[in-house]
Amino acid sequence: IGFENQKLHDVILALLDKEESRVELDKTRHQYTAIGLKFKAHKSAEDAKQNKQLVLEQLQQVYKFDVVYRAEGADAWDVAISDADLLAAHAVADLNQSAVRYSEEDITFENVTIGELVGAVEKNFKVGLISDRKLLESGKYNFKLTKNDFDQAREELKTKYGILLQSRAELADLAIVSFK
Repeated sequence: IGFENQKLHDVILALLDKEESRVELDKTRHQYTAIGLKFKAHKSAEDAKQNKQLVLEQLQQVYKFDVVYRAEGADAWDVAISDADLLAAHAVADLNQSAVRYSEEDITFENVTIGELVGAVEKNFKVGLISDRKLLESGKYNFKLTKNDFDQAREELKTKYGILLQSRAELADLAIVSFK
């Protein structure tokens, strides 16, 4: 496990293995703290999750924070392709650089994977999206979505791009990170 010149908050999110929308993080402390970290397990690294937990525990001691988990009902949305031809019409050649731009009314995505689209939608609308890993990494696309209305953005994804978001209620763990 290694991080080089990464914000402490981003490292904590990565070690918790949770979407940002499922973590409540105290943004007032260590907001700009950047760290470099290399972790090598003394035993064979069979369980990456256990190694992440060990690193997180060490960081908790050094930076003095607690992580508490709370079960919470959450709206989740399954991501599926409802019209592959419609989606293919927005495919672009991989330019090795993606961009997500936010204006007052919309979010413009250029040369992004479905995974990058999902991440930005989760962050902007504070919702959980669930999708197959293969879907997240397949192809690069251009999209433009309404920024301020999740229902309208869902409709645009379906009618303009052939991407369907289907509601699924689930019980999810919320991780609460508090600095002492």
